[in-house]
Amino acid sequence: MDIDGVALKKLKAHVSGRDTVLKTQIADITKKLPFQDHSFDGVLCTGSLHLFSKSVLRKIFPEIHRVLKQSGKFVIDFAVDIKRQYQNPTAGAKKIKPNYTLRSAKALLETLLKDYNIQMYTSEFADDVSNIEEFGFITKGKFILVVGEKR
Repeated sequence: MDIDGVALKKLKAHVSGRDTVLKTQIADITKKLPFQDHSFDGVLCTGSLHLFSKSVLRKIFPEIHRVLKQSGKFVIDFAVDIKRQYQNPTAGAKKIKPNYTLRSAKALLETLLKDYNIQMYTSEFADDVSNIEEFGFITKGKFILVVGEKR
């Protein structure tokens, strides 16, 4: 599922010819998901949740809960403490909005995932696109990997 149909086409092209069953759906995670209650054994969500405000996350997580089967599993990542360092010295470092701290994100995720058995792991990342003219920055930060099971 993705809001971007082009991204889903790229995904399908990438797995074309492999022995796999892949169904895709264009949908907006910030709205009611177009799936029946308790229809998924698992949910994987990467690279997007940290982009939403707390109020939007409070809408997203109940929808994930609704579509996940009892004892269903999920894996999500949540980027925190993100800074973009531009190669142009006058640009400096800029924080990405919204930008959660490690501490605030953990507290928020624990609240939103109170109906799950969860484990949280933290690590760091650095994405270097400084050699690409239209970007010219390095993004650094931390992330939380959350693995959980619906109670």
